[in-house]
Amino acid sequence: MNQLQQMEILEVENTEQSERESFQVTDIESLNWVFRKLAALSAKEREVKQLADVERARINDWENHELIALHSDKNYFESLVSAYHAKQLEENPKAKTISTPYGKSKSRATKEQPKAVDKDKLLQHVKETDMTEFIKEEVKWGDLKKVLHIHEVDGQPVVIDENGTIVEGVEIEPASLSFKVGVIVEITNGAEIKKSKKAKIIIYSKPGDGKTTVAGLLPGKTLVLDIDGTCQVLEGYSNIDVAKINVADPHQSILDFYAYAKANIANYDNVFVDNLTHYQKLWLMNRGEKTKSGMPELKRLCFIR
Repeated sequence: MNQLQQMEILEVENTEQSERESFQVTDIESLNWVFRKLAALSAKEREVKQLADVERARINDWENHELIALHSDKNYFESLVSAYHAKQLEENPKAKTISTPYGKSKSRATKEQPKAVDKDKLLQHVKETDMTEFIKEEVKWGDLKKVLHIHEVDGQPVVIDENGTIVEGVEIEPASLSFKVGVIVEITNGAEIKKSKKAKIIIYSKPGDGKTTVAGLLPGKTLVLDIDGTCQVLEGYSNIDVAKINVADPHQSILDFYAYAKANIANYDNVFVDNLTHYQKLWLMNRGEKTKSGMPELKRLCFIR
């Protein structure tokens, strides 16, 4: 927000309520005066949102950093409980609940049950076998609305369809007039734009072009996450620290790496992940191992931030 806009905001804040109630736009000059106020208020709104976003991001980063380690520890201890309870169930099938003064473990068995995987084929089966009571019907209102018309019958407006029949279950929404008020966005000259010193860069090229070698050429100290096992090309680079991913659990491993990088970011100038394509393959294979088909299920796919 520039100084002129700050002056506009100050004028708004100093305007008495009585002046606001009596003021009206009467000509192009007073209209321009109002738009100046709106432009300044919009700029102030952007500043408030930007500051709030920065603070939210800072708090979220702190929360994620704290929770990653906590979740990792919780998963470890919960796995110990589950392993112990499983052994107890083998010895005594009735030991469905194990309780101590500080916690309780409950086992729950689920029976085999049908699971819908292809809705089109399932719908076809229901229709062919005359099981129509299991079909949910609803009106395609967006399409139907296009063929409806408003006419007067006995002096009263009614809705009729394309056949001239009065349509039940609909009302006539009165016509209205609304205005969308917009202000010209704040313009910044290129000479005033400052480039961030922190950059997020994705390097894309075919294998063997030297993507991993770039890590050793970056200025300052670099932390590398070796995912595809090609860190041997960094031999002799004293400015490099290499962490290797746990292929047995790539998802948790990359979370642990993120937590370490956040906790030790003051010791590094760069963080280098090598490479995301191979991580995707490891993640999909790891998820596939946990399914009956040996393939990752669609519900487990996600975007990685």
